[in-house]
This record gives sequence, C-alpha cells and structure tokens, in this order.
Amino acid sequence: MKNKKIKFFKIAMAIVILAICLGLIIYLFPVIRNISTPEGQQKFKSKITNSGIAGFFILFGLEIAQIFLAILPGEPLEILAGMCYGTVGGTIFILATVFITTTLIFYLVKKYGNKTALQGIDLTVKEGEIMGLLGPNGAGKSTTMNIMTGYLSATSGEVKINGHDILTEPIETKKSIGYLPEIPPLYMDMKVKEYLNFVAQLKKLKKAERKKQVEQVMELVEVKEYENRLIKYLSKGYKQRVGLAQALLGEPKLLILDEPTVGLDPNQIIRMRKLIKDLAKDHTII
Repeated sequence: MKNKKIKFFKIAMAIVILAICLGLIIYLFPVIRNISTPEGQQKFKSKITNSGIAGFFILFGLEIAQIFLAILPGEPLEILAGMCYGTVGGTIFILATVFITTTLIFYLVKKYGNKTALQGIDLTVKEGEIMGLLGPNGAGKSTTMNIMTGYLSATSGEVKINGHDILTEPIETKKSIGYLPEIPPLYMDMKVKEYLNFVAQLKKLKKAERKKQVEQVMELVEVKEYENRLIKYLSKGYKQRVGLAQALLGEPKLLILDEPTVGLDPNQIIRMRKLIKDLAKDHTII
C-alpha cells in the first residue's frame, strides 16, 4: 500500500513538472525565438522581470519536487520530467543571465599600431550594479570606457548596452548611456541651469520633459542653489556634480563615470561616493 502511494505521488509530481515546463515554454517561446534581435531581448527581459516573483515560486516549487523525485526510485516518467526541468530551467537561467543585463563586453581588443592597450576583455554588468574598474595608470580603464561610449572604436570585440550594439546601433545605444569623463565637459562661461538646458537640448529632450529633468537632476546632485552661478566660479566638487548632472539627463540606464572623485577633498569624496550609491537604486554604474 505504501509503495503504491509513493508511486502515485511520484507520477503526480512528474506530471506537475511536465505541465509547468510546457507552460513556461508556451509563455516564453514567442520572445525566445526572436531573442537575437534587440526588440526580442527587451521583450524577454520584460517577461522575465515582470513575472519575476511568480517565476521564482514556480522554479522553487520545481526544485522541491525534483528533490522528492531524486530521493525516490526512478521511473521513465520521472526521468523524463527531470530532463525537461533541467533543460527548460537551464535555458531560462542562461538566457536571463545573458540578457537581463545592462552591459556586455565580449573579448574586447584595442591596438595602437604595435601597442596593445586592451587584450581580450570580457565583462558583464547586471542592472543595478556598481562596478569599479581598477588598475594602474595605462591599464586601459579609460580606453574601455571610451569604447563603451562610442568615442573610440575597438580593434575587435563587441560591446552591447541594454541590448544594443555600440558599433551597429550607436544612436540607440547612446540613449542608454550617461557619461562623465575624467575632465567634465563643462562650458565655464555658462550658468549651471543654462548649461544643463543646453545639454538637454543636445539629447533631444522635449521642452516640457527638458524643464522637468533639469530641475530633477539639479536637486539630485544638490546644485539647485547654484543654478544661476557661472560654472567657472564653482568649486572643483560642484563642477563634478554639474558634470554628473549632465550625465543623468535623458534618464540613461547606464552611468559611466571616469574617476569621478579625482581632485576632490576628503569631504567631497565621501559625499560623491554617497551620491553614487544613491544613484545605483535607479541606474547601473561603472
């Protein structure tokens, strides 16, 4: 009697696993078949993230079921269920790891004549992460950032940001990037608000949205009280903040900050680091 109950339980669990696997395939197949395109990647990302909680419980339930099936003697139906679970779950995990990211770099190489500045860099940065590039002077940190922003071209390799290739889709890719170079691109004879409005126009923000975002970023980086001051009269720390404000315009997914604390005093460094941590709530930061 006991063996019959165990067998019935195993068959029931196997059927549940097969049904859930089939449901996941039906749910995700329309976007997985187009996942090689940026639009397909965005739809896949949306499907996974929008159903993230439900997906977690489904996969957790599958895992518990698999544990029970593993403990008990195997039958063809249970083996089939295990194979389906491993295949479907593994595929979803791999695709999610690859595509639910902001930035992907594949074997990036940059050469200047006979000098190799970058040799085979691979990098994955997930949404909401803060990643630091560390290395001595001349290691290629700024070169990597310049290639990611499209300022330099790579000798070989690939950079994808938010599903778009920086080489083949530069316009769409740059919409996802906010960049603060080591020397902020500031016009010293412009006032803070005037400069930010100018940058917002360059980024082609609509007039109503432009005004709203300029106000938001000034509040965020704490330069609102200096909005009518000429940039050349600001301290080094506040110039950095204005540079960061221009990077935030357009609501980019990815912020690339090249040595944002260089030249700042200890108090300014602490405040800048806190600001960067706060920004990570809504952005990915390198």
